[in-house]
Amino acid sequence: MAQAIATGFSAMKTFVNTLRNWKESVLNYFLNRLNNGFAEGVNTKIKLILRRAFGFRKFESLRLHILVAFEPKSQPAISELSR
Repeated sequence: MAQAIATGFSAMKTFVNTLRNWKESVLNYFLNRLNNGFAEGVNTKIKLILRRAFGFRKFESLRLHILVAFEPKSQPAISELSR
């Protein structure tokens, strides 16, 4: 990090400061492989529904669309697979 700062580039200084500020979180990712990807995906999906839902008059309609979007996919019955 000292070499990066010694270059004199302000972008490198900013990068090093960011690494220092987030060091613990970055290292935790490599130790545990945990991230917030699932939550980001849920937020993105809800935002997409909100864009398509422009004009809904009732919150209940929006709520139902969100619930349907996250409803687990049902598995086909075994009898249907054997056909």
